[in-house]
Amino acid sequence: MYTMLANPTRRWYSYLLLILALPFKSFAAKPEDIFEQPTEDKVKANTTFFITPRDIKYNRNQYKPIEVSLAKMDRFMVVEQHNYLLQNLGNNWTATQYIPYRLPQRIGATDGISVYDFNFHQPQDIRYYCMPKSKAYTYFNVVLANIGSFVFDGCYSQRLLDNWFAGINLYGAMTENEWPQMHKEDKKIVDAFPQFDIFTHFHLLDSAYYACTSYSIMNYRTKETGGVQLNKKEESYPADPLNRCRYFRKFLDEKGIQARISLNGENQVQHDDKRRHFYFFHQYHFSAGIQCYHEFSYSCKNNKSNIACKEENARFIAPISKSTEDHLPAIESKVLLNVRHNEIGVKGRIASIDVDYNVHARLENIHFEQDFSNPLEKATTPFLLADVGKKNKGNKEDEFYLGGHLQWDLTQRMRHQFQLEGEYGWAGAGYYTLMLAYQNRFFKLVCDTLKHKVPYLVQHGYFPYRHWPKTYKAPATQQLAAAFTCKLLPWVRVEPMVTLQRMHNLIYYKEWIGDNEIKKDSDVHCISVPSQVADPIDLCSYGGHLDVSFSYFHIDNTLFFLKDISNLKPKIYKGRMPWYSYTGRYYFAHQPYEKKMAIEIGINVHKKALHYADGYDIIAQRFYKQQRFAVQGCPIVDFFVNYRLSNIKISIKFSCINDYFGDEKGGKGKSYFATPFYPGQKPAADIGVHWSFFD
Repeated sequence: MYTMLANPTRRWYSYLLLILALPFKSFAAKPEDIFEQPTEDKVKANTTFFITPRDIKYNRNQYKPIEVSLAKMDRFMVVEQHNYLLQNLGNNWTATQYIPYRLPQRIGATDGISVYDFNFHQPQDIRYYCMPKSKAYTYFNVVLANIGSFVFDGCYSQRLLDNWFAGINLYGAMTENEWPQMHKEDKKIVDAFPQFDIFTHFHLLDSAYYACTSYSIMNYRTKETGGVQLNKKEESYPADPLNRCRYFRKFLDEKGIQARISLNGENQVQHDDKRRHFYFFHQYHFSAGIQCYHEFSYSCKNNKSNIACKEENARFIAPISKSTEDHLPAIESKVLLNVRHNEIGVKGRIASIDVDYNVHARLENIHFEQDFSNPLEKATTPFLLADVGKKNKGNKEDEFYLGGHLQWDLTQRMRHQFQLEGEYGWAGAGYYTLMLAYQNRFFKLVCDTLKHKVPYLVQHGYFPYRHWPKTYKAPATQQLAAAFTCKLLPWVRVEPMVTLQRMHNLIYYKEWIGDNEIKKDSDVHCISVPSQVADPIDLCSYGGHLDVSFSYFHIDNTLFFLKDISNLKPKIYKGRMPWYSYTGRYYFAHQPYEKKMAIEIGINVHKKALHYADGYDIIAQRFYKQQRFAVQGCPIVDFFVNYRLSNIKISIKFSCINDYFGDEKGGKGKSYFATPFYPGQKPAADIGVHWSFFD
């Protein structure tokens, strides 16, 4: 684990982490000086605060104290943070999507590549720190995982003046393939370190004017493995999908499998997703009821792919028949999306009726560009375009939006809260989003309706080795979600919830089935095509949380049932999402010595039903519907110990410990598949450290 940092090719990571520690030497106050101060003057977590531009924009102007709780510190993986309602490629920070359908975050222009979005954040959510009693705040959080993988997150924030603060966030991750027998050389499949934000915020001493700005550089590089394959012939796979899953699990023993695509050499598929984001927000406070603001941002997203496949891998990524030469020319593709965003608005709080409001107008200038190099001289199928070497100068268009936010808060009087939020965009067919919510002490109801734009890559109709020249209508969705919270007993809390969704003109990707000659290899290809359903699709999810706390012992349960209730035949989602998903947390928690120390010891348990999970198209960088390979169906059990002493927190986790108790012959309890042909996480020992420095 630690030898990774000693490797000469990665030694500069050590130097970078060392540089981050240098600001600690400049702190004026010594530790003994702080402890000798009166209690009210000590610098600690509750003297350091933060706020985000999104909070300010929607009149949530209260600064929040730094969180020092141990709660769920061991859940550093993205899928764990979402109760395993996500699907990835088995390793942390790989391509990820929601398992149940989720409403899109944008109703306007998108490029159609969203599988890496979970690893990035929006500038509106960057934390701006405020330290009224200290000069600086610093923290770092690092998790060292199995086979040299790690996740890092750190921050240094300085008080320059009483009303001016600046800082830098440094974060990222590196993930190595957990099946070391696959590759003899570099096993790194995700390299997303370092990424950083530089931020500063300023306000007049009378708080009449406030401004904040940030600049972010985020890089993400992944090398595709294409999953695993048996050393035996492909024809030996059982025909039945359920038996095929059990059959494959018998060979997850580091001897019977190998990678489908190597990470080095002539057969290679690599993607680089680079994002740059400049953000500026400022407002003038005329009174509590009237505040004017301006928000500007410029984002540049550049997705670059290098594809070089020869021999047997050619038919895995491209629809070519056996009669053609098993050779595909190397292709370099670029997808560029630039968005310049200008928004002006008026907001405030009408205290007499407890109403917060926001009215805004936004103009977005969009530039989309697609470029393929190394043209194909011979197009053996309609999917292989003969003119892909020509540069598509793309589209330039403007999108104009009018929107607002209204919140009527009667919590202090009647414990009721109403919220209305919506936006309408003048761009083509007219896209909109509208949300209405009601909440009281026990009940919450949210109604959403939206219509969003077709992604550019689907609308333009092609990608390397992919071609779908069709016209698609703008999708629309209505959603109704309700939740009820109550305490059945002083130590039992229950929160049942239900969500109903209706989708119109849904665009999804499905497995491509070609002519008879190519269809023979369809079990082992990753080729997908987009499809649109004109009839409405209805989905239902229900379940909730059940938490039991008795003295120092706690049990947190999350159980959801997912069902396709459409009238379509066949149903698109039936069998393609687990009909149930359970996540439990059984642990002991205690905070002795007047809460100066805290400890948690327990296990995490997850189980979801066997289902036909989406396959992954490594060229289009999209998940697609398939019904040939079933995944999951086995539990995942992790043991963890979380410990906090003062401002340092340590977490030790042993993941997938149930793998040690499996039946190797029957495949029960052995490692699982997160995505067809992509094994899940192996048993590992992870250690995480979070350390905060206040002044």
